[in-house]
Amino acid sequence: MNEAREQDLLNRSAAEIAQYQAQSKCKERAFVLKLFGLLRSMHALVSIEEDSVFLRYGYLSPSNVAAVIKEVANLCSELRPH
Repeated sequence: MNEAREQDLLNRSAAEIAQYQAQSKCKERAFVLKLFGLLRSMHALVSIEEDSVFLRYGYLSPSNVAAVIKEVANLCSELRPH
């Protein structure tokens, strides 16, 4: 009878550990996806910031360029801890 109880406890513990690991993987995946999203945004904005064509041909106004520069700085501060 003790063996059956021990087996039941082990099975429950194993199930709880598996569930915890699955949740951790979901959280890690969400974190990595968020990080890649930030990096994608950073790449796009830095490409716009470094290419004067957007300003020269009127695709961006000077105030929009300033907003791009500010957003790049914001993204840098958000990415810095990682």
